[in-house]
Amino acid sequence: MLPCPECGQLSMIWVTGDCTLLDGTVIPNLKRLQCTSCREDFFDHYAMGIIEAHRRKISHKDADIQKRKEYNTEVV
Repeated sequence: MLPCPECGQLSMIWVTGDCTLLDGTVIPNLKRLQCTSCREDFFDHYAMGIIEAHRRKISHKDADIQKRKEYNTEVV
């Protein structure tokens, strides 16, 4: 078992499930390391790739919504 970088306990395990990031973004079904003692999550390169792809997807969606709002304002 690995020591937790946050609390130092030997309680790191692999978990899979929805993960809420600090900014409130929810990544569904994400495999990551989690400390069973302090509950802190840690991400490997694969998980980081999934997080970055999810954020890009959200960013593009937000940009599309903003464009639609601007278009609707101009048309009216």
